Amino acid sequence: SNRTLYLSHGCLLANILMAAEHFGFGYDVSCLPDGPSGERTAAIKLKGSAGKKKLPDLFSQITRRHTNRKEFEKRAIEDAKLRELKACVKRDGFDLNILVDEAGKSAMSEILAQSHKIQLGNKAFRKELASWVRSNTGGEKDGLPGYSFGYSDFQSYFGAFVFGTFDMSSSRARVETAYMKASPAVGVLSTDQDDMMTWLKAGFLFEILFLKATEMDVRFDLFSQPIAIPELREEMARILKVKYPQLLIRMGYAEPSKHTPRRPLEEVLLP
Repeated sequence: SNRTLYLSHGCLLANILMAAEHFGFGYDVSCLPDGPSGERTAAIKLKGSAGKKKLPDLFSQITRRHTNRKEFEKRAIEDAKLRELKACVKRDGFDLNILVDEAGKSAMSEILAQSHKIQLGNKAFRKELASWVRSNTGGEKDGLPGYSFGYSDFQSYFGAFVFGTFDMSSSRARVETAYMKASPAVGVLSTDQDDMMTWLKAGFLFEILFLKATEMDVRFDLFSQPIAIPELREEMARILKVKYPQLLIRMGYAEPSKHTPRRPLEEVLLP
């Protein structure tokens, strides 16, 4: 279904429009301009004058925003911040459940553990993941350096081999389960519909949520694995009493982690 691709494009759209407003441009946007079967997910036409801003002023957080896979501090996220985070997503058909109780966090962590065992237990999936694992010192412009998994420089040279060769599902599940249970909050972004336009809008709202969290120094660790497995997604929906979970989020405080590499702009823009 390319669900996560459309979520990502929604995030990108939010960043582009926030940047446009920041630099004083107005814009017209058309989502899925060629219909559901077309190649374009959005078309943006910039205009000379921004007029009244439609989006929160979070442009400065775009380059600070990144996923943090460290163990989070045990201190709670303040209630006022949690309310602000929920408000970033709360729209008709979109919601953010934030779980701070032990039972709720434990239920989500067990579902996450099951998803790791299913996905990392699949050799084809491991080989695909291994193809994106990089050493810490290789200088590649994409992929996942070993430090994003907590590997030292020496360990990172063997990261791709380890992921591609050995079934690490149980050990990875134990680590992720422990981290999620110990985190001060767990969020689940959900929607009432489950189609391309909804995924785009959900990604758009999520990016605003993530940038707001970054402004507050609240870190996010993101998981799409349980959503990709139908029976686990249905279990999440049943527990949370929502229709369509879209993203599982571990929330908390931690020291910033190092950014993963990105390709240069010139390589990803068509002339």
